[in-house]
Amino acid sequence: MSFELGQLTELVFGHRQYLTVGDLPRSVAEYLGCHPGIVFLRRREAQKIWIKHPEVSPLDLLQLPLVVTKGCYYADPKRRRCVTVLYQNPHKHRPYVLGLKSAAQGCEVWVSTFYQTTEREAQKMFGKWEVLRPAKKYDGLPWAKGGRHFRTR
Repeated sequence: MSFELGQLTELVFGHRQYLTVGDLPRSVAEYLGCHPGIVFLRRREAQKIWIKHPEVSPLDLLQLPLVVTKGCYYADPKRRRCVTVLYQNPHKHRPYVLGLKSAAQGCEVWVSTFYQTTEREAQKMFGKWEVLRPAKKYDGLPWAKGGRHFRTR
């Protein structure tokens, strides 16, 4: 699933309440207890992302379906019903972090945050978190080779 810039604009200006971003991998959907695990982006969260994270452009938000499909999923040790996705676009220098939260009743998963980070910050944040699903494809990431998610020095 994907969406276009026009649909994103409609969302931000209130002509839509939400956009469908994509489907969670089966293992992650089972972890969250939602079947099927469809990921949605709400208008309020899209606006919050633009205000709180000015480094994220509308074109970056168009990457959300790719992040959901190919990212590395981590179990959030501090938040129940939440997972965090880390994805490095091969054309960008900084990895994306996507926070997802499932609804209390299950079945729906909502984007809670989306921003860019550095490799060092990502390593500090996710170094000891449980990996629910590794990144889908290597894509030339130095920290995603052979089961390891970060390069070692």
